[in-house]
Amino acid sequence: MRSDIRSIRANPSPLLWAPALCLCFAAGYHLLPGIMLPVKSFLGVRSFQGQLLDIIIPATALASLAGLAAALYKPQISRQVSMALLAGIFALGLCYYIPFTNDDSFIFFRYAGNIASGKGIVFNEGQRVEGVTSLGWTLILSGLARAGLDVMLSAKVLGGLLSLASILLMYKGTLAISQSPLVAFASAFALAVNQLFQSWSGSGMDVALFFFWETLVLYTMFSGKAGPKRIAALSMAGFLVRPEAFFVSAVLWAYLFLTAGREGNASRKEVIAQAALTAGFGLCLFMFRKIYFGSFLPTTYYAKSYLGLSDGIAYLAVSSRVLGISFVAVSLAGIALYARRAPYLPAVFLLYAAYLVRVGGDVLSQRFALFLVPFLIAGFSVSMHQLKRLWPRAQLVVICLFLAYFSVQNIGYMRQLQGNYFDQRGSFYVPLNATGTFETDYLAGRMIHREAVEGDVLLTDNIGASGYYGGIPVVDTSGLVTPEIAMSIHANDADAIRDYIAGIDARWILVNKAGNGVDGLDMAGDVSYIVDHNYEPVRTWISKTGYARTLYRRSGN
Repeated sequence: MRSDIRSIRANPSPLLWAPALCLCFAAGYHLLPGIMLPVKSFLGVRSFQGQLLDIIIPATALASLAGLAAALYKPQISRQVSMALLAGIFALGLCYYIPFTNDDSFIFFRYAGNIASGKGIVFNEGQRVEGVTSLGWTLILSGLARAGLDVMLSAKVLGGLLSLASILLMYKGTLAISQSPLVAFASAFALAVNQLFQSWSGSGMDVALFFFWETLVLYTMFSGKAGPKRIAALSMAGFLVRPEAFFVSAVLWAYLFLTAGREGNASRKEVIAQAALTAGFGLCLFMFRKIYFGSFLPTTYYAKSYLGLSDGIAYLAVSSRVLGISFVAVSLAGIALYARRAPYLPAVFLLYAAYLVRVGGDVLSQRFALFLVPFLIAGFSVSMHQLKRLWPRAQLVVICLFLAYFSVQNIGYMRQLQGNYFDQRGSFYVPLNATGTFETDYLAGRMIHREAVEGDVLLTDNIGASGYYGGIPVVDTSGLVTPEIAMSIHANDADAIRDYIAGIDARWILVNKAGNGVDGLDMAGDVSYIVDHNYEPVRTWISKTGYARTLYRRSGN
């Protein structure tokens, strides 16, 4: 106990983390409203971004040079300097993307608000459906909402802080692998300026939380702190964050079991005991889902499982191009080189990649690909470390080239966004989806909220902003919160979907307005046969992204 106290006195920084994070949260919570949509117009945000980009370009260049200089000439202070530089670079990039909130984030916000108000884990009051991908993120946001904080601002600030922590953990983890401040800085720099990482960190989604969990797991393994009790705690926390954590946990327990009893490792008996505890927790979670929601898996799994293997392969191919073919190739080589020392790294990567192929990727552009990035960066650090052993003089040159490549790639995407309104691939998804949402569904939701009466129901396919701001029960043709439709999607039964929505007594219908004038809903197709006879158009909103929505109200009301 005394030695622990002496170590804390010698290194008091852990005691400062909690108040420092609280101060950062409070500062971000009060500063963000000034730059967030819909408080500012889309053009106002574009102007803000253009000015910020003028700062980001020289800041990124100076930070990369300063980080290199510190790692090469001042190794004794390189850790502190690198972390400060990485935090600054990421903060600038986060400010560039954080004004935007994509539509699915509002699903979390509505769930969180209902939990905070005592209605339960529901999207529609009285309907127990798990229409979110992260139960843990939903519960965290509900706690913040219960405390009286704005849930959207809270989600963005917390996401930014978790991502910042991921960068610092990545630096420390890759430093443990390579024992090289230069390699650690280059590896963490690749994450700090990654356009997918920056854009999703401030989106309000659960992405930042799961990414942080993945990075914490890797840091635990790389730093030699992966005892059975710690892996059990991480696994159980991960089960609450996202279902994909089960893959990672299974691989880690297999690794601990196979290496049990070796020098410095826990006994096989202890590993089995902690693994059983973890499995018991996971079983309890599945049983809770079955009892509370009526299904062992979230409804989102069934609603998004209509894509095929070819879609999954194409998804991985596109993701590789977005991340950078050269970066992915070097990273995969590093993962292969590290396989003998840490077989869990390629095992988790391959298992997760196979899962992406199996489910056909993700309808939210490159979001799932981001979950592969921690493992790719770990492989990148191994490759850079091995390069020094094989060709010492080439390491610095290659690292400099990659730092320039990462910087130019990120700034290039930011510049493209200034003139891009239609391409939602890669890092463009969050800002352009948010723009279309706030110029259409957000406005429709506000109109519904003003004019709806008790008993009204909304039928639509994008339930986020329209459901959150509309505040009335929603029938979702995408199936996220409507399990009857989700199961029909899973069974690829389009006729069952159309039959189901034909029997819905919805006063409001919010549809896609296609270029040919056809009114459609995702998964349901053309719904003109419904709206043409029983509904009258209220208003059409057309976003500059090309996203057009028409709100219909039942005739005679």
